[in-house]
Amino acid sequence: MKCYLTRLSLLTTLLFAFAGQVRGADNLPVAASEQPKFDQRPPQFMIISVDDCHTPKGLDGLIEIMDAVKGKGGKPIVYVLYVAPAPEFGVLKEDMGKFVQRLQQMYDRGSELGDHSLNHTAGGGDVGFFRDPGERFMEKAQCNIWLRENIKGLDKIYGYRTDRESLDTLDGEYLAVMPDVKTNILQSWKWPYRLKGMECIWAMIHNGIDVTAPPFHPDIAKGFSSDWGSNGSHGFGNLSVEAAVEMLKANFAAHYYSAERTPFTFSTHDFNFQEYDADDVWKGCEHAKEIWEKFLTDIFVTEKAKYPETYCITSHQLFVYMNTRDLNKTLAEGNGQKGKPGEILKTPEEPSREIYKKFRSTFNKQWSIMGPFDNAQIDTIAEQAIDPAQWVKMTLPEDEVILCLEKICKPATNASVYCLAYVKSPVNRKAAVRIRGSFDRENFKLWMNDQIAAPGYQWPLTVDLREGWNKLLFRIGSQHLGALNSRYEWRFCCRITDTNGVPLGDIEYSQEPKDGH
Repeated sequence: MKCYLTRLSLLTTLLFAFAGQVRGADNLPVAASEQPKFDQRPPQFMIISVDDCHTPKGLDGLIEIMDAVKGKGGKPIVYVLYVAPAPEFGVLKEDMGKFVQRLQQMYDRGSELGDHSLNHTAGGGDVGFFRDPGERFMEKAQCNIWLRENIKGLDKIYGYRTDRESLDTLDGEYLAVMPDVKTNILQSWKWPYRLKGMECIWAMIHNGIDVTAPPFHPDIAKGFSSDWGSNGSHGFGNLSVEAAVEMLKANFAAHYYSAERTPFTFSTHDFNFQEYDADDVWKGCEHAKEIWEKFLTDIFVTEKAKYPETYCITSHQLFVYMNTRDLNKTLAEGNGQKGKPGEILKTPEEPSREIYKKFRSTFNKQWSIMGPFDNAQIDTIAEQAIDPAQWVKMTLPEDEVILCLEKICKPATNASVYCLAYVKSPVNRKAAVRIRGSFDRENFKLWMNDQIAAPGYQWPLTVDLREGWNKLLFRIGSQHLGALNSRYEWRFCCRITDTNGVPLGDIEYSQEPKDGH
């Protein structure tokens, strides 16, 4: 185990030392937390970052916006795409070809690719699930491998935000920081800067948007910095397309006519650019594509005479400008990729494959499933003697760890299933059950050796493993996504570690106890 952790630590060091080396333009020695100074007024840069990037139809919507602005004679539109590509997160296997094709098309047109994580984990709400920093970084390393193996010509991959405790080890990456929208909106408008005490990390600000604009109010105390929102006070809400466009234009104009001309940045999600009635579109974002297409067309085409010094660029280009103050060089740099068209470059993270394989082996892949049951029935099931014939045995493929219950258990509405597994421990010990997924946490239950261990979701959950085989029975309900969405999600995975989050290398999972125990 010590050897395993040492290799993780060494690999992490090597991976992110490499990450620093490929960012040659991103080494501006800005003093910690100080804003850069400009001899002359800079151009107005616009940066649109897209989170997740896992729906081909959503990417289609973003490409259609690129085509619409270009077709009307506007300047090129590019995106900063933070990709989480694994089928377990959201890309259906049958859609993977389309998904790769869309990413390739956007990359070839100058968009930038970043490593969110392979399974939408590193830096998100699942950091506790991956307690060891090396495991979190492994998610990002595997995302890098996926991107290089699937996107031709790609040689430089930028980083996605991660948890603060790990920032000082991510040599060369920049961090996407979401501002506190409760403060004055103008105070969130900044050029990228280094974080105090962590000078290797860039703070890349996604600007807050004044929700009361127009007209623009510099003393506003509320705003939003992403496309999510269920009402007019956060996100696009129920604004009409025309009102939302005018709101964005008022905020953009405030940037453009300010003395500093800080970059106009915004964080959005690909799935909101599908047709408005698609399952994945969040409430308040039903018309995101129409809003952004009209806003960008107005800025770069219809009203371009008002904003002649405006350019949509990537984060890489922004760092080039901050180093050189040369607009022509910045625009010529594009997304900074040096790979030849059609070339598949060697993956430098090759040593991580075996370690990642070992990491994924710490998840249980051996399940017995029963259900689904209507939630009105669930309390009458587990306390009764269950006919073994009712259980359906399932072994996940080697490259998967998540039970996608919404795909294998129909219907997914207001339903629950029981998931049964056995784990063998060579000794009596305390351990931590770590669970991840999208499920109804209020109706969650865990029985350990037929004794209730968790009525309701707790994470991680400390349990007593006894020597020999231990029975784990989970009740997992489908999760309604709430006011922001009409759909249900139902995914679940489990791994057992020691109480400090270190994988247990001496346990065994099974669908049933072996050796007569």
